This record gives sequence, structure tokens and C-alpha cells, in this order.
Amino acid sequence: MQTPQAPALRGRPPTITRARIADAGIQIGLPNITFVGVASALNVSQMALYKHVGNLEGLKQLVAEEIFSRWQVPRAKSPVQGSLEDYLQVFSAATQAFVKANPGITPYVIRRLVATPSMLDKIREHQEHIAQAYGVSFERSRYLMGTVAFHCLALADTVYAVAGREPRVAVERVVEEVEMEGILQLGMTALIQGALAMNEHDISSGISTQFLDTSALPMARVREFPLTMELATQWLDDMETLIKAEQEFVLVYESLPDPSNPGDPEGRKRVVLWLKAHRDGFGRYCRGMVMMCEDPTLREGMQAMVEPLEKVYRVPGGVASNADELREFIQKWVTPN
Repeated sequence: MQTPQAPALRGRPPTITRARIADAGIQIGLPNITFVGVASALNVSQMALYKHVGNLEGLKQLVAEEIFSRWQVPRAKSPVQGSLEDYLQVFSAATQAFVKANPGITPYVIRRLVATPSMLDKIREHQEHIAQAYGVSFERSRYLMGTVAFHCLALADTVYAVAGREPRVAVERVVEEVEMEGILQLGMTALIQGALAMNEHDISSGISTQFLDTSALPMARVREFPLTMELATQWLDDMETLIKAEQEFVLVYESLPDPSNPGDPEGRKRVVLWLKAHRDGFGRYCRGMVMMCEDPTLREGMQAMVEPLEKVYRVPGGVASNADELREFIQKWVTPN
């Protein structure tokens, strides 16, 4: 006997927005995200979801970026209470809790080549806030916040990944996790005290981790092409952030164009109008354009697509099959700070 199919829903189809995709992905959890799972949670088809996010990695990136944007990073109290060391302890604890609450988030916030301009903008604003609140230079604030964040993210990710992996009784797992958390916190205390002992000369000499500094990621990503209005808006916002920061950057097309999809005419119109309005800034800071293509059989065809885009954007173009090749293009085109 055949299982009866559920009746088709009437009325307008569910609206797919960046916020709804992120909500569904957060509910599922980054390690478990699939196109099938997110589409099911949104009550839409996989093809409908593909029109908004081109591939699984792009879907995870979208969710990770939204998780980070929603994270309420502790602010300095006004008037300031306690020392800078006290604040760094609070920040470390908050970062540890952030990793624990969001399994799988660490690779998306600790790696320079994955973070987005909006994430970098949030980090820089917070570093400036702490510098002003505690009367230290921005360079020192960036060094301290970056050092604490980098090590806490990496250590907490290891602690919670290991604690949840072994097939042990729940009580034993909790006890082990608490023990490792205690070691982590002691280690972070030692790190914070050591970082505070560093003088300005040591920091300015290049010892700083430069964790997620804007200059470390001079890219504006186009995650899907042709563009939807939502993706166009995100892309243009990222470029505007880089231009305002007077940062040279490279355009990166992350997924292969879909010839069957004409795209959103309103999205194309917005891009054209934006480029006209920002002609000077774009011409001054955009240094090149790279199309990502992992399939070697498609590389020649992709290279042919680059040539007309070079004429449109008036910048050199290239095709990269991996992150190392992309990095080579960026290092060749972008002036080191």
C-alpha cells in the first residue's frame, strides 16, 4: 500500500531570507547542516534554497556569520569597573561560552580567509571600544583582544570536541569536561598576564597575532552568481566597508555561474547603480578579481569568462582552484600594509 502524500500547502510559498536560513541552520547546528535539513526546516525545496546559497560551504558560512553577528561580546562598563586584566578574564570566559554554545563555529572565526568584512568590522569596532575605555593604544588593544580570542577559541574548541567524542557515561563526561575547563581557565589566566606584560615595542615589532585584522583579509566575496537582491546587498556592503577602511581588496567569485538562472534584475540594477556611485573608490581600492573553480576540466572555460569581466571592472582577473592559489593572486595584486 502506498503512503498517502501530504496535501500541497496553499497560499504564497514561504519566503526565503538570510535570517530564516540562519535560524534554521542554528537550530540544526553547524556540524549537522545539510541542504536537505535546512530546506525541510524552511518548508521549501532544495532547488529553491540553492537559488539563495550556491553550495553547502556557502550555507555553513552564512550560518556562521549570522551566529557571530548575534554574539553579544562583553562591553566595558561605563564608568569602567576593574582593571583591563579583569575585563580580559570576562572576555575570555565569554569566548569560551560562545564556542561551547556553538559547536563547529571556531574554523569560521579563527581563520583569516574565511571571516567576512562584516565580521571584521565588528571585531575592529570592539577593539577600538576597549582601547578607548581603558586608555590604551588601538595597537595594544588589538594585540590583547586578538591574542586572548585566538587561543581561547582554539583551546575551547579542542576541549569541547574531545569531551563530546568519547563514548562514556554522561556523568563521567561532565566531570571530565569540568576538569578540562578548569585547566583551560588557568591557562588563559597565565596567557592574559603574560600578554599584559608585553611592552609596546614588542607588540609593534610584529609579535601581534593580528587576529582577524581587516588588512589580513582583503577580499569581497560573491558567494553565488547570478546574484539575488539579498546577496547583491551583502556583497556591496562588504565592498563599501573595505573602501571606507581605505583597504585594497580583491573580488572573489566563490561558486560557478549557473547559466540556467537569469538572476534577479533588481539585484543587477542595484550593482550597476552602486558601481556608478562608487566609481572612484572602487577604482582606487579594487585590485583584481578571482573566480574559484575546483574542477580542472572547467578551468579553461572559466578563464574565458574572466576576460569580459576584466573589461567591465577594469582590473586583472584569474582563476584559482584552491586557497593557496587565491592567496598568491592577493599577494601579487594587493599592496602589503
